Amino acid sequence: MAMLLSDCLLQLLWGWGFHPQMLFVYGSFGAIAVLGTRLRRTRTWGQIAGASLVASSLFFGVTNFGVWLSSGMYPRSMTGLAACFAAGVPFFCNTLAGDWFYSALIFGAFHLAERRFPILAEQSA
Repeated sequence: MAMLLSDCLLQLLWGWGFHPQMLFVYGSFGAIAVLGTRLRRTRTWGQIAGASLVASSLFFGVTNFGVWLSSGMYPRSMTGLAACFAAGVPFFCNTLAGDWFYSALIFGAFHLAERRFPILAEQSA
């Protein structure tokens, strides 16, 4: 929501144009949010790591496809699509590392909070 709000403010204040790629970005965020709801009841470290891998891969695939489809930076061919995905690989590595780090941090902090305040564990179950 913070990113959507900031994008709207940038549009209003500085007239930054709408980019069709943003539909792919926000679409992937929505799909990832749905994926995250599957971790509500049971949260093992394996499930969290797996969900982070799927979320990172989903974001990578959807947004790179969106760039290829709507930016004009790459030829509309399988070669162009492959080049677009290849150009995104270094970003994917950093995305995955960041997602795993922050997932461990956030879920780990919540686990500690549940142990310190048992009522949180009761409400999340």
